[in-house]
Amino acid sequence: MPNVVRTDIDALNAVLTVKILKEDYLPKVKKDVKNFTQRTPMKGFRPGKTPPKLVQSMYGTEFMMEAVNKTLQDALNDYLQAEKPEIFGQPIGSAEQPDFKFDPKNPSDFSMDFDLGLMPTFDVKGLDNITYDRYVVQVDPTKIDAELENRRKQGGETKEVEDAIQANDMIYLHAQEHGGSFVKEDLTLSMNWLNEEMQDVFKTQKVGDHLTVNIFQLEKETTPQYVRKYFLGIEDEDDRTINENFDVKITKVTRVVPATFDEEFFQKNFGVATEEEARTQINSTLGGNYTAQADALLIRDFQMRLMEENKFDLPDAFLKRWLVTQNEKNTPEAVEQGYEVFAENMRWTLVRSKVAKESGVQVNDEDLKEYYRNKVRGYLGGMAIDDAFIESLVERVFDDEKQFGELYEDVITEKTFDAMKQRATIADKPVSSDEFDSIMAAARAEAALRRGDMKEELPAGESEIEEIVAEEV
Repeated sequence: MPNVVRTDIDALNAVLTVKILKEDYLPKVKKDVKNFTQRTPMKGFRPGKTPPKLVQSMYGTEFMMEAVNKTLQDALNDYLQAEKPEIFGQPIGSAEQPDFKFDPKNPSDFSMDFDLGLMPTFDVKGLDNITYDRYVVQVDPTKIDAELENRRKQGGETKEVEDAIQANDMIYLHAQEHGGSFVKEDLTLSMNWLNEEMQDVFKTQKVGDHLTVNIFQLEKETTPQYVRKYFLGIEDEDDRTINENFDVKITKVTRVVPATFDEEFFQKNFGVATEEEARTQINSTLGGNYTAQADALLIRDFQMRLMEENKFDLPDAFLKRWLVTQNEKNTPEAVEQGYEVFAENMRWTLVRSKVAKESGVQVNDEDLKEYYRNKVRGYLGGMAIDDAFIESLVERVFDDEKQFGELYEDVITEKTFDAMKQRATIADKPVSSDEFDSIMAAARAEAALRRGDMKEELPAGESEIEEIVAEEV
């Protein structure tokens, strides 16, 4: 029977030595040879009558290699299932392992070393008896006004107007090349896309007015190629020369007239009857959005402090070798280049998983289903929807391995965050929505700067390691 011996090199690395005797694998070699003679016809012999010694001489090395490898893997898997060592990824053959010499005529005992990357042991610091600030945002009434006005515009009616052109209007032009023959009958402009100078020009105009404009300098951000193709409809292969200046006549102006504030408007947009109720609903929605953003900042603060106070080493050499085995794109050079970012993400995964384990965080199917149901309802924005439809979406996610994994990750992260909040001391810090907007803008800029300093390409295999770590939860 194979013998497996573990030798710890240090706190993060170990070697498993799997020793197998020839008696452990020879029965499989004999069985494979017999099966081959019975199932595979060979020239000169009747089916099933090929001499075993002939098969042994021709294919014995391959049969022995297969039998030894299977015996080694079975012994290794049995050990891992029985002992359940806390390791990264899977054992990999030792780099110093000598090549086997398979000789069917002289079978021998075999021994193979496998390297293990051990998970670090640590106690989580930075949560218990530590105070964290959490922003509590007071929604500015002007934001509620702006949302109401936005809904009015969204529900408004588009009408033709004859008065002076205003911001947000759509302008329809008959355009004639100045001093040339090119004509564009239905050139359409949006005031929102014009540069400031041209907006000021058109605000002094109305339907029926004539003016000369530089067709290539109307919009804020454009190129001559874009103007030729999408303004004037000139195909790329058409290399005719077009004058910059065009004589244009304003043929039509349309404007979205905002909807009227009445009971029908409030019912259609908010499911309520009065403006006061609509404002209450908007305040609740915006407040919920701000709460989610405040929680995101709190998660960031948790992560930064926990990463600072829980520094530990990883089996770097093992992980680099392991990553190379996981994906053909993972050349040693590519792994080395992206390893710093990978290792930092791995440390955070370990810390987060340790918090979950210590806090007794568990996720079951009903947790996943309810989370996804609420997610769907959030997407629908409170619209009435048949429960059967939602359940069909839930079933679809459960049948998709990738989506299910992402759903599990979302739920375990949310529950772990809740556990962090329970262990730490949270101090509410009231701020106005304008103040919080500035805080979020600074946080996003800082995050973008950090990402710019990090390698975007991570070694393939990170998610697989994280899944293994998650299993410890």
